[in-house]
Parts: sequence; structure tokens; C-alpha cells
Amino acid sequence: MIKKFSKNIFFYALLITFTFSVYSNEELQKTKISPKDAIKRNLDKIINSELKDVFVGIKIENLKTNKVIYQLNQNKLFRPASNQKLITTATAIEYLPENFVFKTQIYINGIIEDTVLNGDLYIKGYGDPLFQLSDLDSILNFLKQKKIKIITGNLIGDVSYFDDIYWGKGWMWDDEPKAFVPYITPIPINSNTIIITVTPANIIGEKAIIKIFPENNFTQIINNTITTSEKETLDIQVSRNKTENIFTLSGKIPINSNAKEYSLSIYRPEEFFIKLFNEYLDKNGIKILGRSYIDTLSRGDLFYEITHKIESVINLINKNSDNLSAENLFKTLSAELLKTKGTNEGSISIIKSFLAKIEIDTNKIVIADGSGVSRYNLVSPEILTKILKHFYQTDSTKFSRLFNSLSMAGVDGTLKNRFKNLKKKILAKTGTQSDATSLTGFYLGKSGNIILFSIIINHYPNNYPNNFNKYKAIEEEILSIIAKYY
Repeated sequence: MIKKFSKNIFFYALLITFTFSVYSNEELQKTKISPKDAIKRNLDKIINSELKDVFVGIKIENLKTNKVIYQLNQNKLFRPASNQKLITTATAIEYLPENFVFKTQIYINGIIEDTVLNGDLYIKGYGDPLFQLSDLDSILNFLKQKKIKIITGNLIGDVSYFDDIYWGKGWMWDDEPKAFVPYITPIPINSNTIIITVTPANIIGEKAIIKIFPENNFTQIINNTITTSEKETLDIQVSRNKTENIFTLSGKIPINSNAKEYSLSIYRPEEFFIKLFNEYLDKNGIKILGRSYIDTLSRGDLFYEITHKIESVINLINKNSDNLSAENLFKTLSAELLKTKGTNEGSISIIKSFLAKIEIDTNKIVIADGSGVSRYNLVSPEILTKILKHFYQTDSTKFSRLFNSLSMAGVDGTLKNRFKNLKKKILAKTGTQSDATSLTGFYLGKSGNIILFSIIINHYPNNYPNNFNKYKAIEEEILSIIAKYY
């Protein structure tokens, strides 16, 4: 899907390039137009034609000379989409130690005798968004090393590190059950999602073959699909009952079609974690004689711990725009710094204190979540560039951490298939909603020029993917124009 969009973005970029002439260096010498004026003329042409019906904000400046190259509506408020993640990760870099780790801890409150744990096994989560099924293997192997085969008590999940608000403010209910709007918990697993694979049957008229990963008894699948002739078009719909984990698949899949994968969010992922872990232990010869449920750890001894570095989380957030990682990092800010349950309100206050510290007026910004999924967030290009500029001017270590977490054009993350003409020269954070696109970061120019930019476009018709491609292509054309002169 990304490759298809990238081709369409490239087509739009070519169209824009041919539509708007760009002054060459020779023409600049003849007309004595400065690079800044030439850029203004070219960008004004694009804005007054291709962007005349939308809301656009731009801030571009040269960090080498500390001079503004171009700006438009730079102090206006926009929905930043996933550029909101820059604010979350910058605050984390500012306040959390560089060696901070996300952890998942195993506690026991009983005694091990031979192959029996006489007591309970607790899983206490601290918001580690990188915890995967493979980490359960590590726990399983540790239990086997201890020769445990029976746990007489209960398997209990402790989610007290965060509050019980499991969704962000301003998230869209009709985005469910897509994986990019996951439910939030301090004991996540596999990004709090399942993958359902739909494969055509061998006979026309039969139901498609459905597989689920990871296999579990927590979710239920209702299969209303049908395998059709190869002349038909693939048309599969997936839904999940509200407040339940019953997934219904309907529609048709041609008999010659490749398997189709759907990544879907899990409701009550903390319960999913505990039930899945129980099933996993049972399959591997370790029996839980008690129940599996959610409660708070009352007493016990630390038995085992799995950790992941904060750097890995920040990189996943900014390079791949992972929403669960951003939301868990967001709540971790207040859990760690305020020494209370992680809450949106507490984390918003911490972020605003950071912004005030670098002289950003917090009355001119709206923060609703950590990922940018919310439609309530409002931020300006000026604020986004000021955050990046703060680290650049004041702390080389923190700047390097933030800079290196950004997606590199043509190399990785959300820019892997974009900016083919500026490969490795653009490092930025992307943002996308149905009627919003954003791009904030750096262009590494000629002669040591480092160009800081933020481009946000809002309120275009939701004709996805056509407008998605069109406005992403305009972002690329704007930076291609900058690259001709710097």
C-alpha cells in the first residue's frame, strides 16, 4: 500500500514541478533575485493555486545563519496529526533519563517447592509498548529454569501504573477496530492487536479460510465471507462488537486472490494479555490451578524482569509513527515525574511546563493526547520548529537523540519511499489524518546549511487516497524548491 501511494505521490510531484517553473542559478544571476526571493515567488505560486482552498502553515529557517527563509501562517493553530509525537518525545528526552527503560515485572507471593509454586504469579506492567509474544518465551524459559510446572494460586495482572482511561480524547469511534487506534494499558502485548488472515477456499461458494495471530481463546470470529470466481473484486469488511472481542468478517474474496491480512485492535488488552499468557503456559506444560484476572499487587517478591530501552521506543514513535508507543510514553511522563498513576491530565501539565520553560506560550496550544490521533490537538509550525531549534541550540546530546529518531528519506520509517531526489537529506516526522498532513524536520543542504522546516496542511476534502497523495507531493515539491538554493 505504501509503495502504491509513493508512486502516486511521485506522479503529483512531477505534475507540480512542470506546472511551476523554478528559477535556475543562472536566472538568479541575470535577474539579481536573491535565493530567498526566488523561493518566495515559487512557493507563493504553489500556495495561490494548489493550496488556495486549504489551510496551510509553513515555517522554514536556516539554522546555520539563524535566518527565516519563508513563513506563512506560522503562528496559526493547526491539527498536527502525528507531528504531535514530536512534542511528546521531546518532553520525554528533556525529562526522562537517557538510560530509562520500560519494564514488565514478574512477582511471586509464595514459595517454590520442587516443581510447584505455592502462591500467585503477578505480571506488573509499566507501559512497555515493545512487549511481544517473544517476551513471553523469555518468561516461560525462566520458569522452566526454575523447574516450575504447577502454580497453585492465580495469574494476576497489575495495571495500576496507568489510570483506567483506555482511549484518547478526541479519537474517532468509527476508526475502530483499526490497529492505529489501540486501547491503552500498562501491560500491552503485540501492540494490543491481533492479525486476521483471510485466504480463499479451494472451492467457489465456500467460506474463506480464517486464521488469527496470535492464536487464542479470548477472541471470537464470525465468518460470513464467501469465496467467489476470479472475475469478482476483493471486498472484505471487518468489524468488532463494541466493548467485546467478537470480530465479524463478511464479503467476498476471489478464488485466485492472495491472502489478505487485517491488523485489528483488541478491547481490554490487559485481560487479553493475562488470558493469552495463561494459555501459553498451559500449552508449554505449566498449569495454573487458580484464576486469571486483573488486580493490584499487594505483596510479593520480584522474580523476573523484561526491559526495553527508551531510545527504541522513541525511534519507533518518530520513525514509524507508532501510536501505542506514543500514548504509553505520554502517560509514562506523569507516572514517573509526578509519582502517581499515569494520566493524560498529568502528562499534559508536564508537557506544558517544558514548553513554558523554552518560552512557548502554552495558552496558544491545545494538547489532547500523545500521538496526534485526537482531533482536538492544535499546534503551530512556529511551536514545532521552536522545540527542535531549542535542542539544536542548547544541548547537542538531546538534539542528537531527537534528530536520530526521525525518519530518513529513502532509508527508513514513514519516509522510506518518499523524497527519492533528496535521499538521506531529509530527516523528519510525518503526520497524516483524513484531511490533514504535516511534515516537520530538517533538510541537510549544501555548504553546511541545515534547514529547519514545518509544513502543515489542513481542511482538504477527504478523497483518500487521491488528496493524500496530492498534498504529500506538495510537501515534497516545497522542499525540492528549497534544495535548489540551499
